[in-house]
Amino acid sequence: MKFANQIKGALIYFWGVHVVEASVRRKLKVLSEPKFRAGLFRFFKEQINPIGVRLPKVKKLAIEIDRGLRQKCSFTQVLSLAEKFQSSKYFEEQIFGVYLIELHRKEFTPATFSTFEKWIDNYVSNWAHCDLFCSHSVWYCIENNPKLVGRLIDWTASRNRWKRRAAAVTLIIPAKRGLFLREVLQIAKRNIYDPDEMVLKGTGWLLREAAKAHFQEVNAFLLRHKDAPRVLLRYATERFPARKREVVLY
Repeated sequence: MKFANQIKGALIYFWGVHVVEASVRRKLKVLSEPKFRAGLFRFFKEQINPIGVRLPKVKKLAIEIDRGLRQKCSFTQVLSLAEKFQSSKYFEEQIFGVYLIELHRKEFTPATFSTFEKWIDNYVSNWAHCDLFCSHSVWYCIENNPKLVGRLIDWTASRNRWKRRAAAVTLIIPAKRGLFLREVLQIAKRNIYDPDEMVLKGTGWLLREAAKAHFQEVNAFLLRHKDAPRVLLRYATERFPARKREVVLY
């Protein structure tokens, strides 16, 4: 009888997931703005497939859907549903998956981090997806389990450009707060001569945020690497005092 109930529960869940998926896709289409969709392409060098929904509306929809899921689904089931959207060919459906799982950040564990790493490997294909997902959900995993921060260092050796960028942008929020300076500089040192512009921009952004709490250390780091690609140096020194910026750039 117990096994039969488990099978019944599983069937109800999978049917429910199908209904939720269909509902989300239908609502995103309703929210689509053709003119907004047309304008999105100019922000990406990569090929994207947008529906044309503004991200605040995607987030609002995720919150709405999650209210119903919390009463019926375990975290593992929500994680599985979020992955279905992550694997979508549509940009806003992927972002819906990001917003959905972010609502469950208190439940993130080291195992969740490993799942997120696979998502980066398999699903992330543009800077917006990378930055939103990593600077929030991946960071929340580390916030819950600080020892995980060391795994970001390994990401800098990945052949995946988005994983190398992810190593940097995951620490944007804590870097601004003055946290993990050692790891920030380690990642920056490994990424600073990367041949990929998107990795360089993400790393420069990380250094810019870290400098808000640790200006002297970041400035000294940049002075030691004045031969780094200009795009990284420009991003990193964007908020520097004018004279300090000139010393790094010239």
